[in-house]
Amino acid sequence: MRLIRLSKISKIPDNSQIVLSEQLSFLLKAGVSMTDACTVVSGSMPKYTERILNLSREISEGISVSSSLCSEKHGIFDGKWLAVLKSGELSGTLDMTLSSLAEHIKKINQIKSKIKSAAYYPLFVGISAFFAVIFLMLYVMPKIIPMLSGMRVELPLLTRIVLAFSHFFQRDWMFIIMAVFSLPIFFAWYQRSEKRMRLVHKSIYSFWGLKDFSKYYNLCTLYRTTSLMYKTGYSLPL
Repeated sequence: MRLIRLSKISKIPDNSQIVLSEQLSFLLKAGVSMTDACTVVSGSMPKYTERILNLSREISEGISVSSSLCSEKHGIFDGKWLAVLKSGELSGTLDMTLSSLAEHIKKINQIKSKIKSAAYYPLFVGISAFFAVIFLMLYVMPKIIPMLSGMRVELPLLTRIVLAFSHFFQRDWMFIIMAVFSLPIFFAWYQRSEKRMRLVHKSIYSFWGLKDFSKYYNLCTLYRTTSLMYKTGYSLPL
């Protein structure tokens, strides 16, 4: 009996999407059919040969190119590009659409790369500060506590709070480290559920400033998608 695989296929990386789009666009411009183009491209992308051949087989069975490319079971393109690819398919300019989509994904990757580069420094500072606090609580404060305890004066509230944290770190430092390293594992498990991630996103975007950012980001995505559709010669009904 053949077992049915229930796990969701992961999407191919953006760089592979760019290569696939450019190669399919080049072959389509040369007059090669979509099914033959997929067969040719599958040989140059051995890691995704099975997916591309399944895509070619599905197209030959009568499924539309845009629906097959954006299908979750193939994991090639995001569903957000369905309208763009469909407009290119209907207008007969799929080769130009794939080329424009590849350029668009390149621009998005450049923006993502700049954002990641800008985030490295504050991330490094945050991690360094965390380990500095751990060092102070575990090695520095134990040497200061006996001196403070010997003083027969009432310590300020802030000092007492720091001492309480130091006692907590000294007593349960192993559980704290385990909790810190367990967070990525918990988040990886949590994001598997679309319902749970929707709740997380809703909570994050409820903060001041992020709600406007989300709105502007979605508007930019809408304008970019509409622009790509217009480039293919597709006109919106008025």
